[in-house]
Amino acid sequence: EVFELDTAVFPVVELGGGHQLVLDPGSKLNRAAVDSLRAQNYQVFRTGRGETLDRVLDRIWKMCGYYRIYKKDRTYEGGTDIRLKISSDWIVWTTQEAWNAGQPLVINRSKNAETHTDPDWVRFLEDHGIKLVDIHRNTLLPSAPAMESAPELKVTDLNSRNTTFLAAELVKNLGVEPKIGVQLDLGRDQAEAAVSSITAPILWEHGKDKIVLDFGEMPYDAAQTLRQNGYRLITARAENEAALDGVLEGFGLKVQKELVLSAPAGGPKMSLTIKGRLITLYGTNIFISNLTLPAGLATIMDPDITILKY
Repeated sequence: EVFELDTAVFPVVELGGGHQLVLDPGSKLNRAAVDSLRAQNYQVFRTGRGETLDRVLDRIWKMCGYYRIYKKDRTYEGGTDIRLKISSDWIVWTTQEAWNAGQPLVINRSKNAETHTDPDWVRFLEDHGIKLVDIHRNTLLPSAPAMESAPELKVTDLNSRNTTFLAAELVKNLGVEPKIGVQLDLGRDQAEAAVSSITAPILWEHGKDKIVLDFGEMPYDAAQTLRQNGYRLITARAENEAALDGVLEGFGLKVQKELVLSAPAGGPKMSLTIKGRLITLYGTNIFISNLTLPAGLATIMDPDITILKY
């Protein structure tokens, strides 16, 4: 028997491997039609009246044979230095390739038809291969419009030639003009035969402090002389990470080791954690990182954060 199937009412899903699934919402197909479809190797998925969305999706996932399904009690985390964390009603990886690439389908059940996942977060995820949809009851909600073109992230590249110049560039970007390789004539202490002339690798002033950053090369007696003359001496290893920490110590700044961005309420619980150094100076948040930051980040982060890359 040949019959026509209205796919606007009874959608047909390609499952891969030549398999096809016919959706029968409300179990409207008669027995003969169902038997005919199954005889032609179609799978038929029938829902009952009043069947909840949770129940429907739980059954259909199994029939589709998708690679992995997370429900709300499980959280997806992906990435290393830049980690994305998502907890939603359903997170679906259709294939192992999608799992390996960290590119799932994220389904959020909205509380009402007007509540959407933040459109900038939706766009950010889609730019990185992650599809997110909002569902209210049994209705797929249209995505709220995002900005037509994502703005470029403003990043100041310290672009320094070596560790000394990197530290000096950071000092400059924190609002103070440093001096490199400056000669300090301190006069000779009559009680002790202390040195009277010292070369400071980097020198800057912050408030009432005169700060010298050294990379472990200053002799002990020179270091003592500096301290006796009211200088703060900070010793760091001659490598970039230690030099940056030495500068921040000189400014007396507390450092948060990562920048955490959280999605607004209304969608899935999502956060993006980026390794680096987050500090606050003169009421301004400054993020220092050596990472290449993801495209589209400018739309979901505070525009008042100053970003320094080394």
